[in-house]
Amino acid sequence: MTTVQKGLCVKSSVCSDTAAVVVNYNGWEDTVRCVASILLGDPVPALILIIDNGSTDDSFTHLRQWGAERTIPPLAESHPIYRYVPLKKSLPAFIFHAETSAPGETMQLPDKQPAVWVIHQAENRGFAAGANLGLSRAFARSAIQWVWILNHDTVVAPDALAALRRCTAEQSQHLLWGSKLLDFDQPEVIQAVGGHYRPCLGLPTHIGQGEADRGQYDRPVAMDYPVGAALFVHHRFVEAVGALDESYFLYFEELDWITRARRKGLTFGYCWQSRVFHREGSATGGKIVRQKSELSDFYLVRNRLIFTRRYYPWCLPLVYVSFIGVLLRRIVRGQWRRIPKILKILVTHRV
Repeated sequence: MTTVQKGLCVKSSVCSDTAAVVVNYNGWEDTVRCVASILLGDPVPALILIIDNGSTDDSFTHLRQWGAERTIPPLAESHPIYRYVPLKKSLPAFIFHAETSAPGETMQLPDKQPAVWVIHQAENRGFAAGANLGLSRAFARSAIQWVWILNHDTVVAPDALAALRRCTAEQSQHLLWGSKLLDFDQPEVIQAVGGHYRPCLGLPTHIGQGEADRGQYDRPVAMDYPVGAALFVHHRFVEAVGALDESYFLYFEELDWITRARRKGLTFGYCWQSRVFHREGSATGGKIVRQKSELSDFYLVRNRLIFTRRYYPWCLPLVYVSFIGVLLRRIVRGQWRRIPKILKILVTHRV
């Protein structure tokens, strides 16, 4: 069994062995709120890497401007997230650096202040590619043992990282951890605590989605995978399993990662004390299933086939049959433009 040593990371400190990676695509305001919530937490990662993934909304310029001004984009005064995350506070001191390539390996991490580095990528090669760049740059520094991968449209509770570090200390056999995900706009509502996967339908489902958070999942929960909007990963996990698979581009990356890990005998944990609030779909145009953008719809369909072919090929006939329901739902919703794309995937096998 692989175990990890307890890291030196206490309250009112900078976690010298921890980094955070936030992948931005056309959502700099959400990204700033996410990074601000990390900085306002206790403790704070030593390094926060923002990977600007080929944004077309001038995100890189806005992020550099934020690094100079250090203000947080406001929400409506009555927004419920303010009851959970102190986004109205002034930001603590931090070191800021931005460039159009990866920060040099010789750049030293500060001892007493966190560092925020923005890396601009010219091309959007998908979430996994952005996260992999962040992982490689973070783990290139020998001091970094853990990386917190966060969707850019999340904000974290002030004690979210402290909770993760307690979980890793208490159950050191797990090299990857998920958090409790709550709805950004309805913070008392669960978005997911993890997921189940039904191989012969090719369907992942979120556990607890839409339920009021009454503490019913504040315990170990049987699940097939933690949801990728917030993952806390040790360098030994990446060394053993490899990087996220970039062929998916969007969706299924975490399920693929966990499936590979399980086949190598690795385990993951669920840290319910770590609360992360997720504004789902801001980069893809879809928040709930009925509102999924054409982009997200395409990759959900495509990646079901990729994942099934790779890990459950005997389920392919049933997965193909299940797409009859997918097509019927698009017809009922009047989403006619999506039907030819789905048929092209199914008929020509271009996955």
